[in-house]
Amino acid sequence: MSSHKQNKVRPDNRSGVPGIHWHTRDQHWIVRCFIDGKRFTLGYFKDFDKAVEARKAGERLKWKMLGQ
Repeated sequence: MSSHKQNKVRPDNRSGVPGIHWHTRDQHWIVRCFIDGKRFTLGYFKDFDKAVEARKAGERLKWKMLGQ
């Protein structure tokens, strides 16, 4: 189960979406999620909308894996 801290958007988050952040040096969005306390990188995207889709898919997979 995810904690409130993991779902909260940090004030310095440029995307406005938890788990998605901008990598300035490489100029792409990085998508990550936590499952059972372990961080998983879901991918690197130039297109923000594809990054959001990946994050949503990761959340669905997380809840499926946790049986909820």
